[in-house]
Amino acid sequence: MNSFILKIIFALTFWANLGTVGNLVFDRYLTVFFSCFVLLILFLRVNKNQFVYFKKINIYIFIYCIYNAVLSFFSVNKDLSSIQTLVLNTDIEYSPASAFVGMAFALKIISLFLVIEYSILHKSFYTLLKVFFSLTMLLLIINDVLVLVNGVNFSGNGYFLGNKFQVVYMHYFAFLFYTLKKIYISSLNATKCYLFIFWVAAISILLHCTTTLLGSILLMLFFLFRTKKIALFYNPNFTILLILFTASFFWLFSNILDNSYIHYFLVDILGKDPTLTGRIGIYALLDDTFLRDTVSGVGLENSHFFMSYLFGAANTQNGLFEVWVEQGLIGALLFLSIIYVMLNSARKNEFKEFTYPIVALMYVFILLGTVEITFGYRFCILLSFLVPVFYTKKHF
Repeated sequence: MNSFILKIIFALTFWANLGTVGNLVFDRYLTVFFSCFVLLILFLRVNKNQFVYFKKINIYIFIYCIYNAVLSFFSVNKDLSSIQTLVLNTDIEYSPASAFVGMAFALKIISLFLVIEYSILHKSFYTLLKVFFSLTMLLLIINDVLVLVNGVNFSGNGYFLGNKFQVVYMHYFAFLFYTLKKIYISSLNATKCYLFIFWVAAISILLHCTTTLLGSILLMLFFLFRTKKIALFYNPNFTILLILFTASFFWLFSNILDNSYIHYFLVDILGKDPTLTGRIGIYALLDDTFLRDTVSGVGLENSHFFMSYLFGAANTQNGLFEVWVEQGLIGALLFLSIIYVMLNSARKNEFKEFTYPIVALMYVFILLGTVEITFGYRFCILLSFLVPVFYTKKHF
């Protein structure tokens, strides 16, 4: 496969996963079209036996993606009319997302993993990183210039790249691609990395996004300690326990906000209300949520209507709980299994300098997942860049 076609495939893979902007329905059609095109090229021009190095993680990814595609298909016909709303008379008609959602998710994640694997096998992974970084920067420059020209939208929506969280998460990925690209061929420029993190923090402040500002501070701390390569961060048991703890923290310890120091930090320093913008009330209802569709879930992108229908709440406002509500216990266990397998392989691999930025950003997402939805498809994209650890030391 010549270099031009390869770059086109990388660009289409990027666009399917991170580049779609504008109308959400149109985005989904682009995602499916680009992903199918990439998968067709790989199917026609690639020796399938080459992917044997990645067999283990591919099995998990395929099962996880196919499960969500099938779940979306069946969730369209879900009938909640027999379930009484638990707190409010919400008067909201439950309207599930299209079955197309799960298929789009499955196609783009599978194509991303396979393209990264192909780039590693054919020594073009650096080219992939350059393409991803260049396209990310292009979108960010357009977005940030428009923010400066048009001003801040205090609703948090309406930006070129979507809402304020989507904008900041794209800045996180720009930082990730920059660090991986530099590490892969040489070494990091510490000054440029600090400036990059300050850029992420600045856009968080500008867009009034407190949680991602805290994420920037966490990212800075992880970067400051990058030379330590703390073994605990690579321990998958620790990671899973931390996810479970952050997921249940405010659910189990809602009275912690009565503490004067926590209240001062939250209200006086961060400028938040003492209910975490209504999150505490939502967390108090989550045990009731799990009495419904605990095993299978309500399907991707259905949390909003499901929570609104039952509680009048926008969503779960928690990373793992969002996975559980939408994908059920089966999906949550598959999701955690993928994290475990990938991190366990990273722990055994000697290239900690390369994997550390990925692991650091993963922990930022996990910690932010205490009060935000961070375990969606972007987390899967982040995990995909740990794929090189499944290849041999000699080649990688």
